[in-house]
Amino acid sequence: MEQLQEAMDRGTQIDSDVLGTYIEKLETLRFARRRGTYCSDALVDEILSQIDETSDRNGLEANIQLQGYDLHGIREDDVAQILYDLWSGCGTESGQIDIQITTEGSDLVIRFLAKTIDLNRARKAVLRKITRLYNGRVTIKKTNGRKCVEVRLKTPNATC
Repeated sequence: MEQLQEAMDRGTQIDSDVLGTYIEKLETLRFARRRGTYCSDALVDEILSQIDETSDRNGLEANIQLQGYDLHGIREDDVAQILYDLWSGCGTESGQIDIQITTEGSDLVIRFLAKTIDLNRARKAVLRKITRLYNGRVTIKKTNGRKCVEVRLKTPNATC
């Protein structure tokens, strides 16, 4: 980084290797700052961070929103599995991906919107298994040319 600053100060051309190293360090720092950004649940936060990073690398825009996020007894790895399966079903032509996680009454609600979400047999089976554990449901609909998958899980320890 010092070599880059010196070259900038002198107004000389920057060596491509120095510039490449600098960009790699910036990318590492940028991704490192994202950790812990979304929530205090390490596994869910890691999945959301990976979705964000992978989207950036693939030219996709990921909008991730958590409002009133509280598991209330739902296992963190179940939420992470849902997010992973929905993300895995997204095609690179999706353009923009919207992920919303919120608590509505006694339900934890995960909404995943993208142009394409391929829920193959294995992904559907996992979603059904998890939603049954929490007396929840999965709803799939098309909205404005985009697929919306909504997963509702009843929170066992909710006070609502």
